Formats: sequence, structure tokens, C-alpha cells
Amino acid sequence: MGPQLSDPEPVLRRHNRNFPCPICRGRAETPNGRGLRCAGFTLGRVAFCTREQYAASLILDVATSPPAFRHSLSKVCDCGQRHGEQFFSPHPFPNAPTQPERPKRTPVPIEARHVVYSAALELLDLRDEAKDELISRGLSHEAIDQSGYKSIPRLGTEHRNFIAKMAERFCEESLGQCPGFTDEDGRLDFWAASGTRDGYVVPYRDEHGFISGLQQKILGGKYLTARGAPCHRCTTCLEPAVREMTSMSPKGRPKQPSPATWVVFGHFRWLVSL
Repeated sequence: MGPQLSDPEPVLRRHNRNFPCPICRGRAETPNGRGLRCAGFTLGRVAFCTREQYAASLILDVATSPPAFRHSLSKVCDCGQRHGEQFFSPHPFPNAPTQPERPKRTPVPIEARHVVYSAALELLDLRDEAKDELISRGLSHEAIDQSGYKSIPRLGTEHRNFIAKMAERFCEESLGQCPGFTDEDGRLDFWAASGTRDGYVVPYRDEHGFISGLQQKILGGKYLTARGAPCHRCTTCLEPAVREMTSMSPKGRPKQPSPATWVVFGHFRWLVSL
């Protein structure tokens, strides 16, 4: 019998954009406070994930830097899941299948986006902190109301109720197709205020007044753009509302925002920040 070949020296790979965590798909570049960041690493056939919601009964290993939960990639993990060495190990088995290619994104029609975003804004309020910041940037109360600025829901009951009401009105698959309503794992989600981190929703409209997208303005901070869903899904639950809206007379359709509102959109944002 010939000599047995040993496994190559395990390679340490930090979780980043090019190599996301094999357990939660998070990476170190993701901003803090969103519940999506994983600052861990993978060493050979063990993944060190820093996100507790994927740990199940695993115990936090405080000896690692940063502290993380140890997940096995070569067998059924102690968390109860089989993570799949053939996809995630730096040294996959010979002839192992490659990770399947993700379906291409298909843009959601603007009429469908307008229906979803309008319903979301109806469920939200504008808190005093956000209103004060908008006023300090030169907007009148009338312009703020007309533009549809709303505070993001607070993490906890308010956020859960918001997601539940949106999912009740639109089926989960249709809602998940709209940018801004899924996290990096494809689960229903939306921006949330937590602790001292707060912000408000900025709706973006086209020349006809349809809401084409959303941004979050962090109080005292930067803008975050609502990203697309991870894959194409149906918009069946949106079709009745879209048909009703598109059959309206021009008087019943959205109106173009006043010029005073447009100064806070896109590259015009600097005009009110002087």
C-alpha cells in the first residue's frame, strides 16, 4: 500500500466580499447596526461565524479574534445543519459541484414599485427628530408632507408589525421582489431604527410622480439606497392594484412633486445642504 496523502495545510480566509461567510453569507464590510455583518473567518473545514442567530446551541468561542461560533463544514454541524463542504471549503472534494449561479435580476415595473412603496409609506409616521432635520435643511412643512418623508420603524414590535402588515397586503414573493424588502439572505426585512441610530425614508419619483425607489437618510449621517431582491420572483399579488392604478384618468394618477421638493433628490441634494 502506497503512502497516504494528508490534507493540505488549512488556509485562513477572512469573510469579505469575495469570500462571504459560508454560514450566514455575511461579510466584514457590511456596516454595523444592520444585523448582517460577519467579521469571522474560515479555517480549513471550520467556519467561525460571529452571528448568534445562526449558532443554535453552539457556544461562543471567546478565544478567537473576534469571538465567534465554530461551525463544521465537513459533517453535520453541532448547530444541527449540514453546511456543505463541497461549496464552501477552501479545499473542496475532487469533482465537487460548483456553487449554482444565481438567477439574473429582473427589474420590477415602476407601477408595481409605486404600489408597494406607497403602501409602505402609509403605514409609517414621521417622528419629530426627522422633521426637525428636514426643516433645518430648508424644507417647509408643506413640502415635507407632499414629498412623503417617513421615519423608519423602530426595531422590535413596530418593525415586526410593519413587515406583517405589508406581507398581509402583498404576498411574500411579490413583496420580496421590490428593492428594500429583503436582507442579504433573501428574507423579508426593512430598515429599522435601533438605539441611537435613526433615520427616515426618502421616496424618489419619476417625472410622472411614480415612486421609483427609496433611500434611507440616517439622522446626521449618509444616505442608504434600497437594494434589489436576490432573484426574480412573481408580482402576481401586485397585478390588481397595478391595473387599477394604470386605468385611472390622468387626474387620479400621482402628481409630479413641486420644484421645491426636487432639491433634496439625487445630485441636487447639495443645494439644501449649504
